[in-house]
Amino acid sequence: MVQMADREYIPAIMRYIGQLAESANASAACGVEPIVQKKLLSELNECLKSAREACEILEKETLQAEQKKEGPEQAAAFRKYVVPAMEKLRKPVDQAECIVDRSFWPVPTYADLIFEV
Repeated sequence: MVQMADREYIPAIMRYIGQLAESANASAACGVEPIVQKKLLSELNECLKSAREACEILEKETLQAEQKKEGPEQAAAFRKYVVPAMEKLRKPVDQAECIVDRSFWPVPTYADLIFEV
């Protein structure tokens, strides 16, 4: 999950942030206040920050769980610490998926899976 976030989702969010920033700058250069672009940039920046922080937590929790004795002790550590850390990473990525243009998103969206498969 960390690799997917670091190699696919976070770069896609950053590329779209770049596109929005270009659009905001172009609008401002024309004398138009880029209100929507700024709002989306702010929302995506928060998603990006939260996703990266969640990746760090997930990496740490996974390493700690892997060090437990194999079997029930390790399984309990994964369930108690790793699964919640995964959920914390999923939340900002899911939020970003609703904002990032479909052409930037690296995997099929939920809508693609539901309506186009």
